[in-house]
Amino acid sequence: MEAPAYPENELDRLANLASFEVLDTPFEPVFDQIASLAQMICGTPIALMSLIDLNRQWFKAARGFDALRETPREISFCGHAILQDELFQVTDAPQDVRFHDNPLVTGPLGVRFYAGMPIKSPEGFNLGTLCVLSDQPKQLNEEQKEMMRQLAQVVSALLKARRSEARYALLGQVLDRLGDEIMLVEEESGRCLFGNHAARIALCCTGDAITARHLPELLSDVPAERLEQIMQPLRQGETDVVHVEHRRPGGPDGSHPVETRMQRLTMSSKPVLVLITHDISERKALEAMKREFIAIIGHELRTPLTSINGALGMLKSGLGGEVDESAQTLVDIAQRNAEGLIRLISDFLDIEKVEFGAMAFHPERLSAAMVMEDALQAASGFASAMGVTLEREPCDDLAVTADRGRLQQVLGNLISNAVKFSPKDKPVTLRCERVGEMVRFSVIDQGPGVPAQFQARLFEKFAQADTSTARAREGTGLGLAIVKKFTERMKGRVGFASMPGRDTRFFVDLPAA
Repeated sequence: MEAPAYPENELDRLANLASFEVLDTPFEPVFDQIASLAQMICGTPIALMSLIDLNRQWFKAARGFDALRETPREISFCGHAILQDELFQVTDAPQDVRFHDNPLVTGPLGVRFYAGMPIKSPEGFNLGTLCVLSDQPKQLNEEQKEMMRQLAQVVSALLKARRSEARYALLGQVLDRLGDEIMLVEEESGRCLFGNHAARIALCCTGDAITARHLPELLSDVPAERLEQIMQPLRQGETDVVHVEHRRPGGPDGSHPVETRMQRLTMSSKPVLVLITHDISERKALEAMKREFIAIIGHELRTPLTSINGALGMLKSGLGGEVDESAQTLVDIAQRNAEGLIRLISDFLDIEKVEFGAMAFHPERLSAAMVMEDALQAASGFASAMGVTLEREPCDDLAVTADRGRLQQVLGNLISNAVKFSPKDKPVTLRCERVGEMVRFSVIDQGPGVPAQFQARLFEKFAQADTSTARAREGTGLGLAIVKKFTERMKGRVGFASMPGRDTRFFVDLPAA
C-alpha cells in the first residue's frame, strides 16, 4: 500500500482548514444534499464530502456510508486526491499497485472505484474532496467529471460563506458585549446597516429595527444644520474622522453627554461610516472640577501673590523705610521667587484656558514689522539685564492675520527662551519672511542648541531639557507649550531647527493678510 504524501504547504493548508471551524461538527442538510447529487450523477452507492486533517480524513457528509465519521489518513484515497488540482480517479483499485492491499479495498467496504474532486479554499488550499466510491470497477464520463467539478465549487462557496457568517456572528457577539454604541452606516443612503446591543438599547430598537433608521435619526439630538456641517469634511475627503458631542436619554438629569466618533471607511468599494458613541459623563465631570480648580488658582493664589510681590517691591524701593544690606538681599530673593510663582500660575492658567476653549482669540490684520518692533521693545529690558543684544532684520511690507496680544505673547516667549540660552557676546535675531500663504516669524539664537534626545518632547507641557545648563535657567516648562497652543488656535504652525553647539531657530507661521 502506498500512503499519501503530504503537500509541501501542509502546515499552511492545515491552518487554512482550521479557519473554517468545520471539523467535528454535525452533519448539515445542505452538504448531505450535495453528496446525494454526486451519488445520483455518478451512479455510485457511496458519496462523501471528506476533509483531510493531520492524521485522518473526516466526513462532513456521507451517503451510503454511515458507519464511520473518519478513517486514518494513511489509508485514504482522498489524501492522494488533494495532491491534484483536477479529478483524481481510480477505476479498479485491486489492479492498482498503490491501493491493491489497502484495507478499504481488501476489507468489508471492498472499494474498487474511487473518484474525488478537490475542494479548494478561497486561499487556494485543497482542503479535502467531494468523492464517490463503488464496489464495482467504473469510469466517469466527461459530463460526470464536469458535474463533480461544479459541485465541488459549490461546496467551496458554501464553506466560504459559512466561515464568513461564523466570523460575523462572532464579531457581532463581541460588539454586543461592549458598552459603547457601535453602528455601521451606508454613506450614500445614510441607512444603518448594523447596530450593536448598546446602540439598539439607546435608540429603543428591538431586533433588526435599527436597520430601518437613517443617520439623522441615529443622532436625533444633533440639529440638521450642525450635522450637515460636521459631515461636509467627510464627504469632501478633507478628513476621515470627525467627532460630535451630543446627548442621549438617561441619567439623573434625564439625559447624559456622549461623544460620537464618525470614521469613513471603504468596504467592498462602497463608502461606509463607522459610528462609535461613548458616554463622556465622567470626563465632563472631571473637566468641571478642573475648571473650578483653575478658578481657585486664579483667585486664591494669584491675587495674594500679586499683593505680596507689590509689598516686596515697596520694601525694595524704600517706601516702607530704610532696609539694611543683608535684609535687602533677602527681599530680592523673595521678590524673584514671588515673580517666578506668578509667572508659573499665569502660564498654567493660559494653557489650561486655551485647551478648554475658554480663551478668546480676536484675529485682525497686523503689520509684521510693527509686531516685531513691539516684541523687541517688550523684551529689551530682560535682554539687557541678561547682557544679550536683540537684533531685527529688515522686514518686507508684510501683514499677518492674528490676535495682537496672543502673538506678542508667542514672540515674547520665544525671545525670552532664546535670551536665556544665549551667550552674552552673541545676539538674538528676529526675522520675518513670506513662506507660501504664510508669514514666518523666526527667533534665532547662537546658544548650545536643543539636545537631540529632548527634541521630540520640546513642545510638551513642563518639558525641560534635563541638563545642568538648562536647569540653571529659570523657567516653568510651559513657554513653548503655550507658543504651540496659541499658534495653532490662530490657524498657524510652529517648528524649529537646531544644530547642537551652534545655533537654534524657532519659527511661527501664521496666515498672511
